[in-house]
Parts: sequence; structure tokens; C-alpha cells
Amino acid sequence: MNEKLELKTLSGREWVARLIDDPSLAEQCDWSKLYGNDWAELLSAQPRFADKCDWRNLDGYNWVRLLLAQPQFADRCDWRKLGGRNWASLLLEQPGFADKCDWNKLGDADWASLLSARPEFADHCDSHSLSVWSWARILAAQPQFADLCDWSKMNEWSNTAEWRPIWEDLLAAQPQFADRCDWTKFTGDELAKILLERPDFFPLCDRSILTGRDWACLIERHPEFAADCNWKKLTGRNWTQLLLSQPRFADKCAWGKLNGYDWVKLLSAQPQFADKCNWTKLNSWKGHWAELLHARPEFGEKCDWSLLDGTDWAILLAARPDFADKCDWTKLNSVDWYILLARRPKFRARRRLANPVPAIFPSGFNGGGNPIDYDDDDDDGWGPYESRWARKIADSPWLAGECDWSRLKRRDAPYILNRQPHLSGFGKFWTRFRRRDLALLLKPGSESADKCDWAKFRKYCRASL
Repeated sequence: MNEKLELKTLSGREWVARLIDDPSLAEQCDWSKLYGNDWAELLSAQPRFADKCDWRNLDGYNWVRLLLAQPQFADRCDWRKLGGRNWASLLLEQPGFADKCDWNKLGDADWASLLSARPEFADHCDSHSLSVWSWARILAAQPQFADLCDWSKMNEWSNTAEWRPIWEDLLAAQPQFADRCDWTKFTGDELAKILLERPDFFPLCDRSILTGRDWACLIERHPEFAADCNWKKLTGRNWTQLLLSQPRFADKCAWGKLNGYDWVKLLSAQPQFADKCNWTKLNSWKGHWAELLHARPEFGEKCDWSLLDGTDWAILLAARPDFADKCDWTKLNSVDWYILLARRPKFRARRRLANPVPAIFPSGFNGGGNPIDYDDDDDDGWGPYESRWARKIADSPWLAGECDWSRLKRRDAPYILNRQPHLSGFGKFWTRFRRRDLALLLKPGSESADKCDWAKFRKYCRASL
């Protein structure tokens, strides 16, 4: 009984799925619920139900879908329902139905799609009516139609934004049409993009529109273009790009165009050009020296160490600890120390915890410009268990050096150290922890076990670990 009720509520689409899986349900089916899409899907998989079909429900799209799977139903088809797109889709896979086609229904895009794959139907097409876009698509696949194309239209198209990619795609597929292209419509960047893949087009191009960046990209891939290059167009950044991969052209370089950033990039990969460098240009931004010495420590003798700030030193010493004797440690703030000690904990002894240097975060900073309320007690059943300062350190551990740990609550330490165990050296909480705090802290791991007062534990606390 329940199954019958369920079948009555099925939609046409649901009936199709049931009937494909179990044709024996046909006697219970309400065929009036099936529409054109439903019949096309059902008969494609189960043609036995053709006698149940009301063929008037099928539109052009449905007929194409059905005939591609079951062409024997062609005698049932009302061909007038098929539009241009339907005919193009059908003839691509079933060219035998061409005698039924009303060719006048096919539009520009339909012909482009059809002739690209089925050139035998070209006699039915009015080639003069095809758009530039359609010709480009057809010729990319069927170059034998070149004589039918009006090439003047291909180059007179006013919308150059659409014209350029059409020619790029056509030339990529059929380079023999290069001499038919109006190369003056391309920008330098577009020419460079084409020439990178087709250097044989170089004689056809207007080289005067190529920029320094275009020349650098081209010569990097095709050094043979160097003889025609206008070297004056290359900027310092362009020279850096070129010399990184083609150092052979160094004798052409105007070294004065390179700025500090360019020298850092170049010398990091090509240190043999150090004798050409104006080292004072690296002083324009202190980060230049840190980046260069990170890659090339041998240039340390050229550095003015006074230019490096705390962040530079933290990054540099994390990678090159040998420069520690050059460091002005007073420049490092709490953030810098955090960056450095995360990689080089051996420098911890250098930090003067009793008198930390001013940091970029003021003491008590809470992200909104107001002092942290150390006495913030939200233990009322509604607020967070830990104080706001503890949450700030747990999320941003580099603030640890700015915290007055003596003012934190006893309950804050497990919260902080569970999330940032490497901060265990800051606080003096270990002798004050309650058994519950110790169990909470030591349960995730044993990193802090050597600091624990195990005498405080009872049996149930040990068991909880």
C-alpha cells in the first residue's frame, strides 16, 4: 500500500529513473507526467517504451538528444522543430541526416561549429555571410578554405580588443597565414607573446613598439634577437631580469640604471657582477642588505651595519648566525626577538629579560589602543575563563616580552603554555600551580614535565594524564 502511494507522488523525472532501472514498473506509470526531456532520456536508454510516447512533447533539443542515441526514431521526428544550433549538434555526430536539414536555419556560430569538424558541408554555406570570428575558428581547423575567406575583413575589424586574440589563436594553429595579418595592430606586449612561441615571425613585426620589458623577455628565451635590440629601452629591472638568465649580455648593460632592489636580486644569483655594483644604492632601504647577505654572506664587508634595524637583524641572524658579532642587540624589539628565537634559541641569553627594550607594541596593548585590564575577572559563568591579556599572548606570542607576568592570574598560565609551550621561561607560576592546573597543562604532552612539582599530585590527578 505504501509503495503504491509513493509511486503516485513521483514526478516525471523520477519515473524516468525508476523505469530505466526497473522496466517492469511500466504498468503503474502515469505517462502523462513525462515531458519532452523525460521522454528523450527514457527512450535513449529504453526504446521499448516508444509506443507510450506522445511525440508532440519533444522539442528540437529533445529530438537531437534522442536521435544521437537512437537514430531509428528519425521517421517519427518533426524536423521543423530543429533550429540552427540543433542541426549543427546533430550533424556533427550524425551527418547522415543532412538530407533532412533546412540549411537556412544555421546561423554564424552554427556554421563555425559545423564546418570546423565537417568541411564536407561547405557547399551549403554562404561564405560571404560569415563573421571574422567564425572564419578564424574555421580556418584554424580547416585551412583549405583560405581562398574563400575575405581577408580584408579579417584586418579591417574596428574592435581591435577582440581582433587581436582572434589572430593570436589563428596564427598559433596555422602559422602559414602570418603574411595575411596586419601586424601594426598588435601592441608590443602582444607581439612579444607571439614571438616567444613563434620566433620565425620576427621579420614581419614592427620592432619599434617593443618595450624594454618585451626585449628582455624575448632575448631571455631567444638570444638571437639581441642583434636587433634597442638596448636603451631596457630599465634597471629589465636588465636584472635579462642578466639573471643571460649574463653573456653584461657588456651591453647600463649599470647605472640598476637600483638597490635590482642589485640585490642580481647579486644573489650572479655574484660575479659585484665589481660593477654601486654599493651605496643598497643603502636606500635597509632591508636590501638583510636580503642580500641572507643569500650572499661574502658581501658582509661591504655593508654599513648601522643601517639594519631590528627586523633586519632578526631575519638575517635566523639564517646567518655568524653575523652576531656585528649586531646591535638594542635594536631588536619583542617581535624581532620572537622571530629570531623561534629559529635560533641559542641567542636567548642575549636578551635582557629584566630590562626589555621598547617594542613596537606598547605595554598593555590590546589591539584597540586601550590598556589591558589585568584584573579582568570574567569567572561568572558567562565570560571566558582566562583574562584578555592571556588570550592576547596565546594568539600573539611575540607580546610575551611586553607582559607584566606578575599581574597575571594563576589560572592564565595553563591557558598560555598549552598553546605556546616555548614561553615557559617567562612566568614564575610553577610553584603556584594547583593540581587541576598541572593536570590541564601536562595532559596534551610532556614538554613541561621537568618543571612540575609532582608532590602536589594525588592519584586521581596522575590517572587523568
